[in-house]
Amino acid sequence: MIVRSTAVLKLVAVAVFGSALTAASHRDPPCRSVTPVTRQKTTGELLIGTWELTEQSRHALEGARRTYEFTSDGRFVGQLWSPGSPIPVPICGRYHLEGDQLRTTVNDGSALTGRVSENRMEFIGENILVLIGNDADGKPRRWPLARIVSAPSE
Repeated sequence: MIVRSTAVLKLVAVAVFGSALTAASHRDPPCRSVTPVTRQKTTGELLIGTWELTEQSRHALEGARRTYEFTSDGRFVGQLWSPGSPIPVPICGRYHLEGDQLRTTVNDGSALTGRVSENRMEFIGENILVLIGNDADGKPRRWPLARIVSAPSE
């Protein structure tokens, strides 16, 4: 009887501990650090911020400077600094995006009110924007802009 009890205990022990060891060997591998997935920004998110024109058109005065600010509510404000003038000339209005197309409409009460510009946008990373359209003479033109102020982080 004692022999049988010992044998039964051995079988129970193998069954209990053996299955625990088997279960431990089939566990998932230890956790590894996971690289967070970063979502690519939309065209609208990339556009928001302040941009400076880095190459003036041939019609611009030497030393002139232009900036454009695009806000998340569809508004834009442009400023033109003439050479030697500490006060910029503002231009403002609304913009609309459709895919990579940017349409701006001036509505600030100036002589430019109602003027509509349509350009294709090409982003080079997050800090370079190239507007592609036609100049005042109707000739194809590329206007490179560099980001000078980013939109606030959400």
